[in-house]
Amino acid sequence: LYSPTCPHCRAMAPDWTKMTDELADQMSAAGVTFGQVDCPANKKVCEANHVDGYPTVNLFVKGVYIEEMYARYKYQSMKDYTLELIKRINANEFEKPAPPVVNNDNRDWDDADDTAAAAAATTDSSVKEKTPMKEQEQKQDEPVAAAEDEPLPNYNPDGEVVALTVQNFAERTASGPWFIKFYAPWCGHCQHLAPTWIKLGEAAKGKVNVGEINCDENGDLCKKYNVQGYPSLKLLWEGESVEFKASRDLDTMVGFVDHVLSKPNNIHSIAALRTEQSKNDVVYVLAYSATDTAAKTKASLSRVKANAQKMFQSRNLNLVTDLAVAREALGSHIKDLTTPVLAALKDGRIVEYEGSLTSDDQLHEWFYAER
Repeated sequence: LYSPTCPHCRAMAPDWTKMTDELADQMSAAGVTFGQVDCPANKKVCEANHVDGYPTVNLFVKGVYIEEMYARYKYQSMKDYTLELIKRINANEFEKPAPPVVNNDNRDWDDADDTAAAAAATTDSSVKEKTPMKEQEQKQDEPVAAAEDEPLPNYNPDGEVVALTVQNFAERTASGPWFIKFYAPWCGHCQHLAPTWIKLGEAAKGKVNVGEINCDENGDLCKKYNVQGYPSLKLLWEGESVEFKASRDLDTMVGFVDHVLSKPNNIHSIAALRTEQSKNDVVYVLAYSATDTAAKTKASLSRVKANAQKMFQSRNLNLVTDLAVAREALGSHIKDLTTPVLAALKDGRIVEYEGSLTSDDQLHEWFYAER
């Protein structure tokens, strides 16, 4: 399941074609048919069939979704997975009642850098290209510095994994970010992940709360967060959710947390801002005077940053204190920096925020609409 405009789909295409052409007769004799779906042209088909990124290779038996291919999307890995299907067919595996889906997504886009997939996380409500982190880290004429800001609260002070249940979930997750594993005790991949998840709790000390939910005992919670397979890993913050879909090794998961929860960027030139635009579909610009120490301005900056953070948009928030840069970026939307200006740059347009910069409800609604 793919998009014609997706670079990873185009990169994968030769290996996919080679593998399917080579195995077509052998797999046909075993009752296996290869197919492909252009998702933009068949949106409803892809929405209904577990497509959360491009490309995705799914296995179906008699029209029923079984699993996402758990091999890397490279010729030999895909060939090995496909030939293994013959053994599974001969063992009558697919004649048995279908078990709950097990999330086998262990692919790695890059032999040399296993952490690259961290940036491939997708939000629950959108379909993205499955893009390696290092392809997004383009060289810049001028490095973009993370904004200096008040330190985050000391989340996960003990470096532990918290068992979350229906009874304690609301209270424990009422504030702060939580990286949560949704699992079932009988799931082999969940059992394999368990020791690494404990290490993640230690590695994420001071960064993010780490929890786990037994879906056999807390089914309503797992249903609420649309858990489609085990294990599912989601980063939650006050109702917002980002699903982790990369390799489940410690370095990649820590990199994912650092990436998603990173601070805003300090922008000192229009070139630096254009670089950020080249890497993201949407970037936010908060322009203000660095010498403005008024209480209202401080409150505005604090609320904008806090709401961007809770929407996992901090890495796309760009702070501009240079009037010349602000004018070039925002044009007629800014005349001076006497009051802060917030805007989204997307689709070649400038969308200025017109609500109160101290209203959490209005800011949340705007970030949600423009992300």
